[in-house]
Amino acid sequence: MYDITDYKNIDCLFERSNQQLLVNRKQRNLLIRSEATKAYKFLYNMLLENKVIDYDSLNSNSEYIKFFSSDTYYKLLEDSLSEWVLLNTVYKLNSKINCELCGYPILSVYTIVNVKNTNILRVGKSCGAVFKIL
Repeated sequence: MYDITDYKNIDCLFERSNQQLLVNRKQRNLLIRSEATKAYKFLYNMLLENKVIDYDSLNSNSEYIKFFSSDTYYKLLEDSLSEWVLLNTVYKLNSKINCELCGYPILSVYTIVNVKNTNILRVGKSCGAVFKIL
């Protein structure tokens, strides 16, 4: 299982920002496509409605704030990451496409599949490394 505390380059999943983000775009794209998130309907709906989630998005809802400040959210990220495996090894493209996790242009593509719901993502090497399958 993926241990979020062991990952050396955590910036691949957690972006630095002046804004106090609780869920960034990489996390959002991962969570929306992972089966584990469906157990948290309020979060799933919030992710569908927002590209990122910050404290302002929570509208001072104490239950939401408690969720994001607890270990539950980090456990959910771990569970979501553990659902993915490498489907195809890297292949090179003649033109760039965008990583389906972070949105940045990539030429080297890794295809990963979610073993619980068969969702597929095409990701770049740095985003693929967060899954510890490359």
